Amino acid sequence: MKRLIVFIWLTFLPLFVSAQDFNCFTVIAGNKATIDGSVMMAHNEDDGGEQMLNWYCVPAMSHSQEEFYHFRNGGKISLPAETNGYLWLELPKMDVSDSYLNDKGVAIVSDGCPSKEDRKDYTDSGVVYELREMVARQAVSARHAVEIMGALVEKFGYASTGRSYCVADAKEAWVVAVVQGRHWVARRVPDDQVMVLPNAYVIDSIDLNDAQNFAGSPDIISYAMERGWYDPVRDGEFSFRRAYSDARTLENPGNVLRAWAPVCRLSGKLYGRQAVDLTFSFQPAEKISLQTLMNVLSSHYDDEPLNNQRTPSHGAKFSVCHDDTRYGTVFQLRSDMPVEIGSVAWIAPANPCMQVFVPWYAGMNKAPSGYARYNEANEAIMKHFTDTKNFRENYPDKAFWKYFDFSEYISKDYSNRIHQVKKRNVRFQNKLLKQQNLFEKQMITLYHKNKKQCVEKLSEYTDRWNKKVIPTE
Repeated sequence: MKRLIVFIWLTFLPLFVSAQDFNCFTVIAGNKATIDGSVMMAHNEDDGGEQMLNWYCVPAMSHSQEEFYHFRNGGKISLPAETNGYLWLELPKMDVSDSYLNDKGVAIVSDGCPSKEDRKDYTDSGVVYELREMVARQAVSARHAVEIMGALVEKFGYASTGRSYCVADAKEAWVVAVVQGRHWVARRVPDDQVMVLPNAYVIDSIDLNDAQNFAGSPDIISYAMERGWYDPVRDGEFSFRRAYSDARTLENPGNVLRAWAPVCRLSGKLYGRQAVDLTFSFQPAEKISLQTLMNVLSSHYDDEPLNNQRTPSHGAKFSVCHDDTRYGTVFQLRSDMPVEIGSVAWIAPANPCMQVFVPWYAGMNKAPSGYARYNEANEAIMKHFTDTKNFRENYPDKAFWKYFDFSEYISKDYSNRIHQVKKRNVRFQNKLLKQQNLFEKQMITLYHKNKKQCVEKLSEYTDRWNKKVIPTE
């Protein structure tokens, strides 16, 4: 009976949901929930329209006391004497689609989570894009990233309906839920648990007195009471997601499904429709590996027991991986080796179900040639919101189009073409995963002898593998 219900749900769901309901997906696993003791964060970035993915290695920078970071909307903040270097995955013109891994081993991604807040309380037009860039430039830990974002939201106000930012380092990970205006709340992911985030808030109960695991606006509960979103007598224990979520997204069947299916897979339990009320995080049935999360990011619910249809489907807009997925990445953040080697972003351009995840190390100082519009990262930073049209026409020879065109080709006859692609990708992926341990041992030895040469070798390694796996069809 459960399989029949799943079949009906998957068959008729596309009739009453639309593509714009779904943008992005994230899974976080604490360091006691993973095979290798790393904190892992997996993310698919989904965006419609013409998009072009660019990769940059942004160097660390020195600043004078008079230098400011100027927000696009008018605000400014003093820069510290030194700002971090970082790996930057850029989708030009987008406010909320870039991902970062900085040289302190702090990673940040985000998912849109519309709130019910209708008051626009901003200073200097508020902040959106600036949050993650300030985290990349300044954060030295995930907890520090939470503090940075909270301070910016309180000072300037958040200029969009709502969003959940996920930040992680080698020791811990946090979900930071921001609401239009000046309200926010953050919760730490337990070390031995997994958190799944679609496009709806997942933070439920909160305890701001527990500073080890929570942070947020002091009036987060009283404000909800003032607005009539929470009544202790009517509602019982306070739940942030129930009080602040736009109900249309919280109950959206596509959001429910994208949380429900991975939770079923990773917990080893087959839940029913009540998965919408799952708690913030859960213990996995077995330790999480890189391959586990790569598989989740590639999912279309075509694996048993979640779907009794044996024909793969890629076009469904409500699946984890679909036509509008622009890249998938799994951050592997480890504390038992130098951050340059221990913090890695495994990146699959375009659609994860059709591509190989290649490691990009935090210590890299140079991105492979052809993977970005500009030779200099500073030019990309300056033109992120200005050079935003006709990407294919203006930059026709860049690597991203090979991945994009290949995905388009496979999608036209997915069920017949994907099998051969997966065979090829499994071969490459397995080889990469098997080589990782030996390569990193060599790099750790080299790091202690010649750090500069180690950094060059990390960049060369990623360049070499990207050349091997890039589609040639």
